[in-house]
Amino acid sequence: MEKRDGFKCATFGAAAPGSQQLATGTFGGRLQVWDLGAPAAPVFDTQAHASIVNAIDGFGGRARGYGPPEIATGGRDGAVRVWDVRQPEAPVAAFEPAEGGGARCAEAGGVAAGERMHGVGAGVGRRAAGVAVSGA
Repeated sequence: MEKRDGFKCATFGAAAPGSQQLATGTFGGRLQVWDLGAPAAPVFDTQAHASIVNAIDGFGGRARGYGPPEIATGGRDGAVRVWDVRQPEAPVAAFEPAEGGGARCAEAGGVAAGERMHGVGAGVGRRAAGVAVSGA
């Protein structure tokens, strides 16, 4: 299937166990969630950043006991935003760079202190934004 914007990054991290949902970040700054069983159109689509979504990670899922299905994106604009696909109007949290401090996303995912960590970070030097959520 051909898409208008190419995909820069993707994660199954916020999908409920057994689901076929894939979250993608595009070169056009969009966050989209696709049902791989019916990929004609995204089930969630929002303009997440002004330009490229450089990193994406997810946590939770729609099944009971997995927490809210949250997706963190890090953009070329230097911002890190956390999205809950049940609330498509705006991010539930946003970490913006200082005015005049353009940045590129640095990292997505990782492991810390022996437990699985999910996170996205963006920044240059001391002007950095990030979010990390520990998981099972």
